[in-house]
Amino acid sequence: MMSEEEMDLMFQEYKSTKELMNPIEPKIPDKQQDKNKCKNIKCQKESIINDYKNGIMVCTSCGTINEDRVIDDSAEWNFGAEAIEGGQKDPARCGMPVNPLLEKSSVSTIITGGKNNYFMKRLHMQMSMDYVERSRWHIFNDINKKCEHLSSAIAESSKHFYVEMSKHKLSRGNVRKGLIACCIFYSCIHHSVSRSIKEIACLCDITPSVLNNANKIFQEIIKGHIDESLFLDNIQVDDLTSRFCSYLNLQKQIRIIVVKAVKRINDIVEKSNILIGKTPSAITAGIILYVLTKNQVQFQKKNASSQLNVSIVTLNKVIQILNNNESMFND
Repeated sequence: MMSEEEMDLMFQEYKSTKELMNPIEPKIPDKQQDKNKCKNIKCQKESIINDYKNGIMVCTSCGTINEDRVIDDSAEWNFGAEAIEGGQKDPARCGMPVNPLLEKSSVSTIITGGKNNYFMKRLHMQMSMDYVERSRWHIFNDINKKCEHLSSAIAESSKHFYVEMSKHKLSRGNVRKGLIACCIFYSCIHHSVSRSIKEIACLCDITPSVLNNANKIFQEIIKGHIDESLFLDNIQVDDLTSRFCSYLNLQKQIRIIVVKAVKRINDIVEKSNILIGKTPSAITAGIILYVLTKNQVQFQKKNASSQLNVSIVTLNKVIQILNNNESMFND
C-alpha cells in the first residue's frame, strides 16, 4: 500500500504532466480581440485594412486611422549598390530575377565598388559567365549602343531576335555585323518605327550591300520562328517624308506644303509605276527635291544628298523622270 505522501506526490506529477500536454490557452485581451473593429465609437465596423506604404491601419468605412505604426514585413524594394553605380532608376532588388536571354549567369552575384575594384569586377565576370553568354553579353552591349537613339523596346526585341538566330547559326566578321543589323532593322519594323536599309546600315557602320546579303541569310535562318509578315516591304514614302524634311531643316510652313505635295505626287507615281525599281528612300528624297525646286526653295543638292543618304546620281535620275512626266502632276 502507498502512503498518503506518495499518493499526493504522484497526483502532483500527473497534474503537471497533464498541464504540459494540454497547455491552457491565454485569454486574449479585449483590445486585441477588437483589433479588427474600428475604434471610432460611431463606426465600430470590421473594415480595417493595412496600408503598408504609409504604415497605418485605416478604416475603409469612416477613414479613421486605428494604428499609425504598422511594420511592413513584405519584400524589400529599394536601391541596391549595383543599381546606384549603374545609374539605374528601377529599384529592382528583391529576389533573384532571371534574365531569359542570359539564364545561366542571371543568378550570380555582382561585385560592386569604386574604380579600385575594376579588375576584380572583370575577373569575376569572366568566371561567372560561360563563353556563350559572355559573347552574347558583349553583343547585347553593342546593340544597346546602336539603339541609343531608338526606344529601349527596339533594343530588347533586337536581342530576342539575335538569341533566336544564334541558336541556329553563328558567324563572324561582316556577316555577323550584317545579321545584328538585320535584328535591329526588323525590330524597328515590328515596333512600327520606319527606318530604311541605308539608315540601319549607317547606324551599324556597315555598307547597305553587307546588310542586303545578310538579310537573305537572316530570313532563311529565322523563318518560322518570328512573324513572317515582317519580311514584307513595310517602308512607305509617307513614313519617310516628315523625317527627311526634318533632316533638311525646312521651315514649318514649307514643310507642310512639301508633305502634302509629296503625298499627292507619290499617289500618282504608285499608280503609273514610273519609278518602279527605286527604293522608298530614293523616291522620297527625289520627290521632296522636285517639290522644293517647283516652289523655288533654295537648297544645295550635295548637302541634301549627304543628309538624306541618297547619291546625287540617283537623285538626278528620279528628278529627271519626274520632270519628264510633269504633266501628270499638274492635273
